[in-house]
Amino acid sequence: MKHLEVIGAKIPKTEKVMLTCFTRNARGVRFYEKLGYAKDEFSPPPKVLRNGTMVEAEYVILSKRIER
Repeated sequence: MKHLEVIGAKIPKTEKVMLTCFTRNARGVRFYEKLGYAKDEFSPPPKVLRNGTMVEAEYVILSKRIER
C-alpha cells in the first residue's frame, strides 16, 4: 500500500488513494484503517427500506490523502 501511495504522490494533481473493501471483511477494513484509510465521501450510504429498517451497503470506499 505504501508503494501505491508513493506512486500517487508522483502523479500531479492526485489528491488521494482510494480502495473498495467489502463491509463483511471486518479484518480487511480494520487493516486499512490502521494504515490511515478512512471512509470516503463517495462510499455508498445505508439504504432505508420501506419498513424503516436501515441496511448497510455491502462495500465501503476508503481513501487516504497523498502526502507530498
